[in-house]
Amino acid sequence: MIKRALLLLLLTAVWAFGSWWYYTCMIKGFCRANGVFTSAAERANSTALPATAAATGALALADSETDPSSETSADTPSDTPAATAPITTTTDFIDADNDAISDETERSLGTDPANDDSDGDGIKDNIELGTDLKNPVDTDADGIIDALDEDDDNDTISTMDETSTGTDPRSADSDADGLSDTLENKALGKIGTDPMNPDSDGDGLTDGAEVGSDADNPIDTDNDGIIDALDDDDDNDGIPTSLELKLNSDPINADSDGDGIKDGDELGESGMPADTDGDGVIDLIDSTNDTPNDADTGAAPADTPADTQTTAQTAVTDEPASDDEVTITASGDEADINGAITIQKSRLYFPFHSANPKLSNAATNYFKEVVQWLNSNPAHSVVLTGHTDDIGKAKNNLNLGLKRAVEIKNMMIKLGANATQIDVASMGETQPIADNKTESGRRKNRRVELVPLIK
Repeated sequence: MIKRALLLLLLTAVWAFGSWWYYTCMIKGFCRANGVFTSAAERANSTALPATAAATGALALADSETDPSSETSADTPSDTPAATAPITTTTDFIDADNDAISDETERSLGTDPANDDSDGDGIKDNIELGTDLKNPVDTDADGIIDALDEDDDNDTISTMDETSTGTDPRSADSDADGLSDTLENKALGKIGTDPMNPDSDGDGLTDGAEVGSDADNPIDTDNDGIIDALDDDDDNDGIPTSLELKLNSDPINADSDGDGIKDGDELGESGMPADTDGDGVIDLIDSTNDTPNDADTGAAPADTPADTQTTAQTAVTDEPASDDEVTITASGDEADINGAITIQKSRLYFPFHSANPKLSNAATNYFKEVVQWLNSNPAHSVVLTGHTDDIGKAKNNLNLGLKRAVEIKNMMIKLGANATQIDVASMGETQPIADNKTESGRRKNRRVELVPLIK
């Protein structure tokens, strides 16, 4: 009987100690370290806890769980001098503003640990800093990181305003049309084109190309008070600019072929391009609408002067021409050594921002000779390659180079050439032949090169 009572007492003591341990360590979060009771909360909120303070807390806890009148406990370690007390540190990740960047990192970067948008621009710090916190993003390279910069791209429009209007706060030219967001911003009293659309009027020409080189005085071809970049009919000839580009007529000239008849009147009553003489060249770009094209017979066009029906054998150098004319240089020593190609290679130099400039007299005579050479044999062909100076964006210059080559092709067609014998290409600004730092050099680079070939 006594043995049973002792066994029951022992089991009761074991159960009581286990319950006390579970409540103290598992529920309340206390644990024993270096003989001292500490709590998880104390360790998280303190970077250093003196052993004496911990011991005091442990004694108080021990007293409350045992005898309130006891001053010490037999198993409580003696006080440890503060100078030799171990220091407990925390490695917890502290992020007061919940922006996924630790407060310690934010303090080192200069951002506000208590504010997830330190510069108040509407974009959170963790986005503006980028993925590499050792090299935070500084879009405009002004020495102020984006997370602290109110105008990330330095275009004078605040990041907050750009975020609200939809433009790219990290690009000064959101639509890459060659015009800055500031310049296109109507609210600032500027041009008024769409900073998020490179072709505001949808006519097939970029805003940058239509505004021209002087953004303070954007081009208004027809002087109707609507700049070309916002005008769907730049020359006010009754034909939308987008359609003229498809027809190869001149969108900034109301009389593309210079025959005295407005393009809109030559388009045709049905809205389809008219070809009065059936020569394959629509009236819009055919200055001789009643003159048949004799290219298929091999004969020279009827309006070609007799003195141009001989092959070009001597060097051609253009006389000084007006600023709106295409000039030309060609050399006789560039002809084929076997004599099969008697037409000289040539370079045609364009005025700045030309659309459909006139040919100078020497250029006109040269092209009549080229047309005659093409008409003499269907195997003859030429390649026209457009080039530009380096003003403007490379992509725009590539398009401009091709446009110039197409302009020369259209001029040759007007003179009677067969379009199938003329190929066009563009090298844009990639092959300069002179220094782009000077106007004379840039003029030489604004050119179309003609190379005769035999297929």
